[in-house]
Order: sequence, then structure tokens, then C-alpha cells
Amino acid sequence: MNTTGLVRIAIGAALVLIVAGAWFSARAKQRQRDLMLALSFSVGSDLVHKSGSQALTGVTPELEAALKEMHNSPTQALIQPGDDEPALGGGRAQARLVLTNEAGKTLTLRLRGESEPNTGLQKFRILGYRKTEPDGPANRSQPVGPQTNQTSSAAGSGG
Repeated sequence: MNTTGLVRIAIGAALVLIVAGAWFSARAKQRQRDLMLALSFSVGSDLVHKSGSQALTGVTPELEAALKEMHNSPTQALIQPGDDEPALGGGRAQARLVLTNEAGKTLTLRLRGESEPNTGLQKFRILGYRKTEPDGPANRSQPVGPQTNQTSSAAGSGG
């Protein structure tokens, strides 16, 4: 076999490896997104039936009160992949959990997955949330955590 034939075989093998690597990488990313959405749905189910979830971190007293207020009428959850534009607070959310009740109130939580250091259990950190009343625009947009000074000018002032 001559060197031209060997070069062609090597190039063909390299291309197969590159395509296979890209395919496996894309597949792994899709599985990670699917897992995040499934876990988000589980948290949403928790919050539809009670005002908390063990899979959430970064819940402030204000958010706790808003979650309890949502349960004044039947509530349902919707999961949306990705983040708000522009994002409220710091970090980049992997999913948004939108809780809506029959009274027309909406509470949108920005969620970012993280693993617990000692156990490796997957939890969600709440990066921020937006509360919308039926008779007005979003009136309480709150970043959560150390980035509280990065609230966008479009965010409501609360009240």
C-alpha cells in the first residue's frame, strides 16, 4: 500500500472520529437539558401541591410568602427552557418555572441546576423571580442571592 492510500485511510478515520465525537457530545448535551427539564417539572409539581420543594435553594422569605399566596386558588405549573431576556439578577438560568393560579396571578422562577457538594444530589438555585398580578404588569421582580444590586431598570420596585 502506498502513502497516498494510508493518508486517505487516516483522514477517513479522523473524520469518522470527529463526526462520532460531535454526535455523542450533542447527545450528552440534549440528555442534560432533558434531565434539567424533568427535574424542573418535579419542582413545579411540588410547588403546585405545597409552598416549597426540597429541591430548591435560595428561597427568600419574600418568595416563600409569594409561593404561599399562589395557593389561595388552584395552581398549575409550566416549564420553559432557557432564560428571560433580559435576565433578572445574576447568572444564567437553565429553566423557568411559571406558576399560574385561577385568580390570574403568575409567579415565574428562574432556575439554575447545581449539585450538593457532599451528596451530589441535583437541586435548583433560584436566581430570581417575577410576580405578576391579574390587574397589572409584573410588579415585583426580585433577584435572589448576592447579585441583588444588579436589578435591571425595567424591574419593578416592589411594594
